[in-house]
Amino acid sequence: MLHELINQKDFKYLRALAILYFRLTQASVDIYQTLEPLYEDFSKLRMRGDGGEFEIVRMDEFVDTLLREKQACFVTLPVLTRRMALEDTGQLAPRISPLDEDSDSE
Repeated sequence: MLHELINQKDFKYLRALAILYFRLTQASVDIYQTLEPLYEDFSKLRMRGDGGEFEIVRMDEFVDTLLREKQACFVTLPVLTRRMALEDTGQLAPRISPLDEDSDSE
């Protein structure tokens, strides 16, 4: 059910909420496998900043915050195992950036 909410594209705020919940509750390997493809989603979200003002954040920035920062949306996130450590133990394949694929074709 949670994967369906993350993969649907019609309701971006419901999707963002599902992504945050997924980050809070799942294992590190599942988090990387599910959230990294969302780096290609550039839909806009209006988020309230620290001072109470609204700012535009793209979905890929939101996902990046969830994967890199210790806190998001005023919530302290559980510790996430580093991607390199998971790659070294063979639990994750090395990440191939879409930018790397573009430079290989030239």
